[in-house]
Amino acid sequence: MLGLIPGRRRIHVGVPLLVGLTRPRLRAVLAHEMGHYSNRDTRLAGITMRGRDAILRTIDALRKGAEGGSASQAFMVRMYLRYARLYMRVSQAVARRQEVAADLVAARTAGRDSTAGALREIPLLHAAFGFATHRRPPPSCCWAEPLWPWSAAAGSSGR
Repeated sequence: MLGLIPGRRRIHVGVPLLVGLTRPRLRAVLAHEMGHYSNRDTRLAGITMRGRDAILRTIDALRKGAEGGSASQAFMVRMYLRYARLYMRVSQAVARRQEVAADLVAARTAGRDSTAGALREIPLLHAAFGFATHRRPPPSCCWAEPLWPWSAAAGSSGR
């Protein structure tokens, strides 16, 4: 529960990583994630991320509500924005240190080249998977009319 009560931890590995990464690079990714566990990085990650999300939502609401507000409202908004900036800086600095530590575990476990390759390849896999899942038209079975003029019904293979 938000990292406060110890319990079973799981790593969910998606199909894009299983299909898109070589075995050494997948090993580096898993070592990186296990590095987070061994460094106890995940213990308060849930609270930290929820705190960041809550701050961003609050800032958005304050900005919308502060338009045309009183001087005291504007003062409170400025004070909260200062607190938010501090929270974001501190939590980002902690997150960056945790990522570097997990990268070192991965490099020691899977090797420097495999870890560097995985770090370069994951954003590409993420982008490709996003494109494939959100921008590709549905299969032709879902269309009332054939998608292409050379459909099988027209007796042509399209070549």
